[in-house]
Amino acid sequence: MALTNPRGDRWLWERESRRLTRLVVPTATPIIRPGMPTPDLNNTAEWRVDRRAFTSPDGRWTGETIVAFSRDETKGILYLGLVLRRADGKKEWWVVDEWGMAGEGWSVPRPFHWSRDGRKFYYTNWLAGDCILLVRERGLHEVDLESGVVKEIGGIGPTLSPDERKVASIRTGHEQTVLVIYDLASGQERAIPMHEGYTSALLVWSPDSKFLAVTKRGGCSSVEEGPPTSILLVNVATLEVTPLLENDTRYRVAEEWPEPNHLLLKDPQGQWWQLDLTTRTLLPTQAPTPAASPIPACQPTSTPTPITTPTD
Repeated sequence: MALTNPRGDRWLWERESRRLTRLVVPTATPIIRPGMPTPDLNNTAEWRVDRRAFTSPDGRWTGETIVAFSRDETKGILYLGLVLRRADGKKEWWVVDEWGMAGEGWSVPRPFHWSRDGRKFYYTNWLAGDCILLVRERGLHEVDLESGVVKEIGGIGPTLSPDERKVASIRTGHEQTVLVIYDLASGQERAIPMHEGYTSALLVWSPDSKFLAVTKRGGCSSVEEGPPTSILLVNVATLEVTPLLENDTRYRVAEEWPEPNHLLLKDPQGQWWQLDLTTRTLLPTQAPTPAASPIPACQPTSTPTPITTPTD
């Protein structure tokens, strides 16, 4: 059975081995396709489709994520797409455009940030599965809106600073786990080695973008059964690391930093806590008012866009 994605690349689906093989290798850099027909996934009997639209702050670009699952569980076929379109219709970038197998682990592209100068777009991958390791966001990518070139920055749990100048994330490897601070303007990175024994971290920036609160933990079990959490304070300028809360058996994690001296934590039962960074006093508190997202939430589009469906 042959499959075709929106850019015309063809894949071969082998029923017996349940393998997908790309028949035509696409170019490494997305190409401009003004007026290219959108994919057809209107056959709801065969596909479950979720499409979500978003717009750049200056209104010059629109974007759309497409996720489609085959309703035939014996196939387990998955389609992922992320397209960026300039409002004047002159450019269109298919940034993510691929078929995969849902049963082998997969991630969904998700918009992350538009640069202030309107030249760059950033997206991450939202990891599906049972082992969340505190965060599902990973694999930060940068898209040059003029050329369409995509640069992989990587990292787990990428978090944008309030001044929109830096992104912090965790990177793990065979030898070391590091906290990486990436400068969006220069592309320069600074890395801080972290202690061994944990596999993920939740990052929260201070209001002035000068500090990071890092909640770390290890293992892949449920929050209540995993290793205790620890919270560290990182000075972004000096890279100095100071422990704030160590081996917390209540599994509290840093969630928000609304005021310079007050860090808000949350435990698995939903109780919020306020940590005074001057006195190190930790007291129960009320849930904060939800903060506005730095990028408008993706909204489901009203009508599915067509995409080529499998043919025998």
